[in-house]
Amino acid sequence: MINVCAHYCGTTILLESFKTKKEAKEFMKNDYILHYADEIEDGEEDDLIYSDEMFIEDEIPFFETAETKFEDLDELPF
Repeated sequence: MINVCAHYCGTTILLESFKTKKEAKEFMKNDYILHYADEIEDGEEDDLIYSDEMFIEDEIPFFETAETKFEDLDELPF
C-alpha cells in the first residue's frame, strides 16, 4: 500500500491509500479538503491541506503500534 499522509495539528494523518505510486502522486497534485464531523452554526467547518504539505509513506508504523489488546475487560481504560 502507498499511503498519502500530511502533518496536521502536530500529528501525522493518513489522507488516502493507493495501490500504486502513480495513483498517489496524481492524488497529491490537488489540495485536500478535510471535513470535520462536528458542525458549526453556519454549516460544516472545513480545513484545507495543501498539496505541498502531503508526502508518501510506504509503511505507517504509528498505526501498527496503536493497537492494544486487553485480556481482561476490567482493564479497559474507559
